[in-house]
This record gives sequence, structure tokens and C-alpha cells, in this order.
Amino acid sequence: MLHSIKTTRFNVTVRRIATGCDFHISLFARDEATACERAKDRARFAERISRAKLATLEANGIAVFRVVSSGISPDQSRPIG
Repeated sequence: MLHSIKTTRFNVTVRRIATGCDFHISLFARDEATACERAKDRARFAERISRAKLATLEANGIAVFRVVSSGISPDQSRPIG
């Protein structure tokens, strides 16, 4: 029998520092730290920044994304299907 993994829906807002553009992301994760990392990865993908480019910028001390807010969503419903 499969054991279900307990996940919680989080609402995370990530800001691209250079442009000030905010990404409002809702996702399921085990904890808030994981949700924030996944949200930053989704924002990176939306902005079409490769992982290699992001790693280069961060290695040079340039922050690209910042988590502005995060919290547990009051709506814990799951998509059907």
C-alpha cells in the first residue's frame, strides 16, 4: 500500500529584483522552505533564465529573485484529476 505524503498548499510571492516584477505562485510542498525554493525556480523559468546563468549571477554575488512573502494558503483544496 502506498503511503501518501502530507503536503500543504502555500502562497508565495517572488520578486525579480532587477525589474520589480512580482510572481504570485500557489503550490503544494512539504514545508515552507521547499515551497520558497520551488517558487523561485518557477519564476526563473517564467523569466527564461537558465540554471547556469542564475548560478553564474549568484556566484558573482548578484541576487536575482527574492521571496517577498510566503504563507499557508487558506484554500487547501486539491485539483481534480
